Amino acid sequence: MFSPDGKQLASSSSDGTVRLWDTITGTTIQKWECHALYVLFSPDGKQLAIASGKSVQLWDSAIGAVLQVLEGFTSWVSAIAFSPEGQQLVAALLDESVCLFDALTGALLQKFGSCIKNISAVALSPDKKQLALASRDNMVRLLDTATGDMMYML
Repeated sequence: MFSPDGKQLASSSSDGTVRLWDTITGTTIQKWECHALYVLFSPDGKQLAIASGKSVQLWDSAIGAVLQVLEGFTSWVSAIAFSPEGQQLVAALLDESVCLFDALTGALLQKFGSCIKNISAVALSPDKKQLALASRDNMVRLLDTATGDMMYML
């Protein structure tokens, strides 16, 4: 995953590390011991979300410090996404639920249960009124964040 300015690249590998690379020099800037499934920069590039098993860690990408650890999930994380302005983080779980967190405090804002199976990607609309949920059955569903109801299938 590239940083928004393209100057850094975050990678996870099977040796249990996440690395932050300088794309100009090819050198490692940061290295964390973490078995990550997903690595994602916040829209401003200041945070790095690392999904690993049943948790998501939010790191300060400049100094390599953990800012928040989002835990308490009932199953493994299958997809993550920041809101367009970076203030919230969405995590989809293998148990078909989707959680919405405050990316600054780590507080759970909403949890939607029994959404869909095999969620592979999530996205929060700019007005935060809809969640797009893509699944491995080649369907995209829109969820109303106020009611938790599925609005559309595409």
